[in-house]
Amino acid sequence: MKFRSSAFLFLLIAVICSGLSSCSRQERTVITNVDVITMTSDKILGDRDVIITGGRITSIVEAGSAEPGGGDTVINGSGKYLIPGLSDMHVHLYEFEDGNELPLFLANGVTTIKDCNGRGHLLVFRDEIDAGTRVGPRIFCSTHTIRGYEDEPWNLVAERMSEGYDAVKFYSYFDSRESFHKAMAEAKRLDAYTLGHIPYSVGLDGVIEEGMDEIAHVEEICWEYADFDRQQNLAPDDWLKIIVGSYIEKYGSMEPGELKTALSEQAKVFAKKIKDNGIIVSTTCNYNILIRRKIYETEEFALNPDLKYLTPEYFICLGLGREKHQLQFKGIEHLIGTWSMMLDTMLLALRDEGALMTAGTDAIWFMGLV
Repeated sequence: MKFRSSAFLFLLIAVICSGLSSCSRQERTVITNVDVITMTSDKILGDRDVIITGGRITSIVEAGSAEPGGGDTVINGSGKYLIPGLSDMHVHLYEFEDGNELPLFLANGVTTIKDCNGRGHLLVFRDEIDAGTRVGPRIFCSTHTIRGYEDEPWNLVAERMSEGYDAVKFYSYFDSRESFHKAMAEAKRLDAYTLGHIPYSVGLDGVIEEGMDEIAHVEEICWEYADFDRQQNLAPDDWLKIIVGSYIEKYGSMEPGELKTALSEQAKVFAKKIKDNGIIVSTTCNYNILIRRKIYETEEFALNPDLKYLTPEYFICLGLGREKHQLQFKGIEHLIGTWSMMLDTMLLALRDEGALMTAGTDAIWFMGLV
């Protein structure tokens, strides 16, 4: 991630203080003569003064109208653009216990994040940022993920939500529809926001029927392209083997044009179900590009200067061919193109159907994304 030149974007970060550390709630900041990109229309509001009071935008007026007072902080925005803070609605920070990476989000204009596999220290960071004692983006934080293979996983919902999390996160490995139903029923009893993977034993229709609020990745919907028996009692690592086998059997002989048509027809059905039932989908599709680079352009990928923020362990894994995606596609590298088409087709279908999507990266050190 690179800090963008102010000649292109004037990012409203520290001066809009909702939850950031350096601002008193009563201070007033005036940004003068700035062009405002509102994100609510395709029009740019040229030559505006923007007034922030107590950490909130209180007015946007014609340039020269703000009349700053002696105690105001005044920032000259001439020749620059002002945009709202960006939101990354799917990150993972549990490996970083000192919080030193949090300002990196602000440096790139990200003022809100949602951590989707929480830990106690992230709740501390969240509260410190809200109180103005730590610099960082506003944090929403889900529970430590309930993976589904735990003993009576439904009993973990109340236990983990009681620690103060903002949502409950479910994973792929519930062994039955009944088990997932019990977990969702407990979440509903607590009026908890629910997000997560589509459990292999449950499927898209199952999470719709149970009323899960958010699907954590577009790729989770892509499991629906496969035809497989969801009643099987499989170990967690065996599900993907079954699904990949189904992909090969179902699509392996298709030419690219035929494959795209077949996928598009199915994706439209899945996307309509999601739209009609009001389920939110987090994107995290940037791995679609990174997977190919990790496998076929490993050295060039490793030299990306953005990766300087990652741990040495990541580069060791990458160099040894043991990085997560290198292992997932080992021996089936020829399917990368098919997988990319599945993701792209599903993403476009969700867009075309008007499903609500949130922008998320799934940034986590051991998958090579800053």
